Amino acid sequence: MHQTSLTLLGCLLTAVTLSAQTQVVLPSAFATTMGSTANRIPHARHQTKYQQVFLGSEIAGGASFVMTGLSLREDETFAGSAGTYDYTIRIGPTTKDHTNLTADFAGNFSGPATTVFSGPFNLPASAGAGGVTSWLFTIPFSTEYTHPAGANLLVEWINTSTASTSNFLDFCLGDPGCTTASCFAFDPNATTATSVFPDRGLIMRFTGRVPQSPPPCFEEHLGTSLGMGDDQTVARPLGFSFPFAGGSTTHISICSNGFVWLDGVQTSNDFSNSVAEFLGSAQATPRLAACWRDFNPFATGSDDVYLKLFPDRAVITWHNVVRFNGTVPMTVQLQMLADGSFYVFFDANFDLTGGTASEGRSLIGIKCGTGVVADPGNTDYSAALPISTATSTVYEFFGDSANFDLRGRCIRFALNAGGGYDVSFRSDCGGSSIPYGVGCPAGLPATMTTNVPTIGAPLTWDVVNVPSNAIAARLQLGVGSLNLPLDFLGAIGCFAYTTNDLGVRMVVSPPTASLSLTVPASPYLLGTTLFSQAVLVSNTLALTTSNGVRVTIGKN
Repeated sequence: MHQTSLTLLGCLLTAVTLSAQTQVVLPSAFATTMGSTANRIPHARHQTKYQQVFLGSEIAGGASFVMTGLSLREDETFAGSAGTYDYTIRIGPTTKDHTNLTADFAGNFSGPATTVFSGPFNLPASAGAGGVTSWLFTIPFSTEYTHPAGANLLVEWINTSTASTSNFLDFCLGDPGCTTASCFAFDPNATTATSVFPDRGLIMRFTGRVPQSPPPCFEEHLGTSLGMGDDQTVARPLGFSFPFAGGSTTHISICSNGFVWLDGVQTSNDFSNSVAEFLGSAQATPRLAACWRDFNPFATGSDDVYLKLFPDRAVITWHNVVRFNGTVPMTVQLQMLADGSFYVFFDANFDLTGGTASEGRSLIGIKCGTGVVADPGNTDYSAALPISTATSTVYEFFGDSANFDLRGRCIRFALNAGGGYDVSFRSDCGGSSIPYGVGCPAGLPATMTTNVPTIGAPLTWDVVNVPSNAIAARLQLGVGSLNLPLDFLGAIGCFAYTTNDLGVRMVVSPPTASLSLTVPASPYLLGTTLFSQAVLVSNTLALTTSNGVRVTIGKN
């Protein structure tokens, strides 16, 4: 088999290579108008199980939506007193709508229901002077609910209290746009509703956000070089608000040593990392450590630290920097999103070996509190992920010359409803090899396959059913796909499946042909897609083509 590592392949690969809180009023027709009547459900004088359905098409245009709380609007006529109730609220998807809700409480859900609130709730007094902006009763969710795109929404509200107030809530009853339905029973443990009401229900407002799309595994557009020296910190605006557990910031301070301060004010450029310092023993400011270690962007062989800003994303890249007194260039990239999530990517060259203790240590994580925070303990990301933390501080500390097992990996940190972080490895950064089209001739088509491509590893194309008189074979690589019949060239039933951007000679030995190229070990190539096809030439100058194969470069 022919084994080659081509700079051309690397060149070709490189060449191709809202998140603020939103409020949704349901039914949507009542965002700017009141319903025609009022109701005390779910805090009526009886213990109650109540369900209400809403159309998914009215939730963020039918898109997925992460719900963090709901509010009820007070009626504009009736005043009411305060009261305390024990509520359990469950939310889930449903295929029911305002025309076909049933009395079967469990059967109305079409998927798992999430308990978003359970416990006492202090219902405030109502002055009876409500209006479209009078969302007096607001319940924050203890657990976020992510509503799937396209599904209708079912809310189940269980009240186990016997107390009653005279508070009335905004309610639609057959009004134009009352695209909701409800059912209830005066028994919190009931399995069947005693009454089902089409086209009537409470007006609810849900607070949440449209999930922000994941960024590229590695953002290849690095942005502006910050021209940083050794042990230097620079402040920069984000252009958006980045929320973190317990706060938010519109400015950050970027340190050459692999971390950012979440305030844009702190100027410490500490190179000597430790768990105690990370927890706040020296600086009390919240800090996000992509990889806190003693980097030196000013050293010979180092590149620099870069900043690229998007409307809802900031990308900070410590690009090909060496550690102090080191020689191995390493890249770590931090992507901060406006929904509070952030991603950390490490290239395949990452190395901790050598140097003094302070030069070899690394720490990856986030500390959100001010002052000294409690130590949640060291988390071995490779062994523990995915995890959901209950605290706003999470980290992994690598000691001097430790086995750094995060090379080529991307870690996602996302805020959770409990005030901590959901931490996981990205699973969508892997490579793929997907055949498409059909080779020719029809009776015994030339068929090509490849292994799954990863950076720094061989990528091999194998062709079978090569004609016995084939004398040459060429692999066509392109940045786009085609479906072009080649009958006009006399190649009846054959197709061109890729643009002709690069051609590489294959080794042909009928009935097979093959080629192996090494994918450069560059993080820029993650997620890059190429299209490929084998073209075979016989001694009569006849053409035979294989199927196409779409390859996407992944990590090890």
